[in-house]
Amino acid sequence: RRGTGPREDIRRLREQDAFIRVSHPFDRRRHGWALEDLIRIAPLVDAIEVFNARCQWSGLNRQAADFAAARGFVRSSRPLRLRASV
Repeated sequence: RRGTGPREDIRRLREQDAFIRVSHPFDRRRHGWALEDLIRIAPLVDAIEVFNARCQWSGLNRQAADFAAARGFVRSSRPLRLRASV
């Protein structure tokens, strides 16, 4: 196993007063989380990303929204990057 692991990473970030948000939690194509692991770190997290426009299957956004709502998390989204027309 490489690195320190999520619990230690979160602990170190908290020491710096960080706000902890889990991005695209169920999107396994983007290193999403297994449900058991997400449940384990849930008490240490402030927010869950519930919408990501790049998610290829909208059901993953819904799954994240349901997970966040059931646990009272702040819900966030990844803003769209719009290109200006030239």
